[in-house]
Amino acid sequence: TEPFTVNRNGKYTIKAYGDLMASTTVEVTGIVPAVEFSPNGSTEWKKSHSTKIIVKETGERVISLKYKWTTSNANPPAETEFIETCPSDNVITGKDFTGTYYLWILLTTETGKTNICGSEGFNFDNEGPDITLITGQETSSSIEINVSAIDEKSGMPDEIIYNYFIKKNSAIEFGEPKYIGNNDKYIFQGLEESNSYNIKVTSKDKENNIGENILQVSYCTGKIIESVKCSTCAGTGTVKMTKTCDSCNGKGGSYSTHTCQSCYGSGKDKSTGGKCTNCNRKWTY
Repeated sequence: TEPFTVNRNGKYTIKAYGDLMASTTVEVTGIVPAVEFSPNGSTEWKKSHSTKIIVKETGERVISLKYKWTTSNANPPAETEFIETCPSDNVITGKDFTGTYYLWILLTTETGKTNICGSEGFNFDNEGPDITLITGQETSSSIEINVSAIDEKSGMPDEIIYNYFIKKNSAIEFGEPKYIGNNDKYIFQGLEESNSYNIKVTSKDKENNIGENILQVSYCTGKIIESVKCSTCAGTGTVKMTKTCDSCNGKGGSYSTHTCQSCYGSGKDKSTGGKCTNCNRKWTY
């Protein structure tokens, strides 16, 4: 025997030749159409990716194509999760998200059959680089800022350009940058000791995604503005203590109830076995 594969519904005549010839007709039904993707995935990190949906007909006409992007290549979405309809040219573009995403297609035929097909992964990068700010040498009127930027998706360009901004905390906006260039170190001059500042640095990755980091800087003049003594020891180092009554803890009432020392509350004198000479009941003090 020899295997023979068909991918469309219909009637097929199979003939076998040998000493005798035989033929038979086989009707194939139930093959549901599928789709192919062109391209099928991309390892390149980009802000957007486009792919064309190619329907592989099987004899049944496809009347609906819907799609959905997800981060899973193993678990297709439920049919009810497909909302977006494929455009007339069947070219689908993904954008505005970051990470590896998979395109799923739900097709429906004129007889109501459905099929869900998934693509390989497409790598999207719509997030800026991670920027680290470290302070260097400081004076009473200046501060040095050292910068590093990394991007683990599309990567950083060969020449990294930084934008350095500064504003007083009281200001609403940063305004124009103090410096734009490829220096990963910058010294802000002319700062006032009595003010606090926000320093911001931005940079772009290869896909022109902007990343930023903001550092708050406050200046110390070396003078103690206010000296506050300990409220308990008044600066002597010896804690002053006040003690309340052991019984009432300062509430004015006894916490404990004591029984008669002769009968211990039994009404019987323990030494004689007779009636207590002090009480016939609990005696409290």
